Amino acid sequence: MFYDLVFVFAVSRSTELIHDLQGGTFEPFVFFTFVITFIILINTWMYQTVFTNRYGTNGILDHVMLFVQMGLMLILANSMVTDWESSFVPFTVSAGLLSVVLALRSTIILASLFFPHNVGIVVSLAGILLGLFAPMLFSKKMEQHPVNFP
Repeated sequence: MFYDLVFVFAVSRSTELIHDLQGGTFEPFVFFTFVITFIILINTWMYQTVFTNRYGTNGILDHVMLFVQMGLMLILANSMVTDWESSFVPFTVSAGLLSVVLALRSTIILASLFFPHNVGIVVSLAGILLGLFAPMLFSKKMEQHPVNFP
């Protein structure tokens, strides 16, 4: 439950991105920033929850990993600002490490740090979108391990 509350905090921080209205509206890039951060948050929460409920053993390693992910999520949440250039590195590092469960997504997101800022954002976004849609390719394999809701 505490794990979920960290995500609630992160979602509330992401809504601050669209809180400041300029003349009653916000710029399209600001809304785009909000949408991307919201997708990262929901996607990360969903993958970790399903992964833990599908493959987890409720052992010490599962709990340690949840605490590590909560810390990374707090870093990610506190680096959500509309000025991507000032928070690109902490946001990208925490988003990349949060997605270690999806090694390819993590590799692409972390590789974006080696590009100039304007290219790095595009590479990072490609990794996020890949992580969003890649599980569809493995749906048959995932059916072999149903989610354990209790």
